[in-house]
Amino acid sequence: MRRLLLLLPAALLLAGCKRTRIEGEWQGKDTIIYISQYRDFGWKVVDSLEAHSGKFSWSGRLTGRFVYGLSANPRDRHPAPFVADAPTLRIRLWENNQIATTPTEGNALLQRTLSGGFLADTLINRHPDSPVTAFMAARFLTASLPYDSLAALRKRLKLSHPYVRELDETLQAMRNVHPGSFAPPVEGIQLRDTTLLVFHATWCPDCQEEWRLVNAYLAKHPAVRLAALDIDSAHWDGDAAKAYAVRRVPTLYLIAGGKILPLPSCL
Repeated sequence: MRRLLLLLPAALLLAGCKRTRIEGEWQGKDTIIYISQYRDFGWKVVDSLEAHSGKFSWSGRLTGRFVYGLSANPRDRHPAPFVADAPTLRIRLWENNQIATTPTEGNALLQRTLSGGFLADTLINRHPDSPVTAFMAARFLTASLPYDSLAALRKRLKLSHPYVRELDETLQAMRNVHPGSFAPPVEGIQLRDTTLLVFHATWCPDCQEEWRLVNAYLAKHPAVRLAALDIDSAHWDGDAAKAYAVRRVPTLYLIAGGKILPLPSCL
């Protein structure tokens, strides 16, 4: 029975997948294009196709409940997004990840929102039950809103969706990590000593400036240990990143005696 219950969510997800055909125009050199799905706070490659002589095509099972991305780079953190909410999608894709899609309801809403056509309040007020709204909340709002604002917006979402569950996980973690709270354990790192825990990434330009500040701080406080976690390795859905509600990089925590301290203003 337990095995059946564990398999049930996957079975329900597969039941929502429908045969989708993509007919595309490629504005670039011949290459491999990767199809990614946004899930668990990141893009996961699910398939690939060949773009040849300005054309590409693909047929397979996708679900309109998720947002997908296209890119010639399998590690791209900003692929060209689309929604598989029609049996056939006609897509024009450029090398810089500009995209034009069949103007389905989901794709029209996605592109208008990404272009700044809707603010968060308007999007949730008008489309509280749309997977696009859930995607925008999980992908962007968690990285830009403080806890109180994010929690208030969450209450207005009217659908059950994996993106919403990810949002709930983030809110729970945000409640657990604040100055004065006990620091969640991190495998391989001793947090009893005074430690500066830094979540960073090699692809993050803001991290380079932050490292300058971190190094200056550590030079003045030699008793503080540095523990750096590269998000490329930990991933957004890694245990440490989830436990510390990492919504953007760089993210820093100062820990002493197993508790989180306020960050100094110089950081």
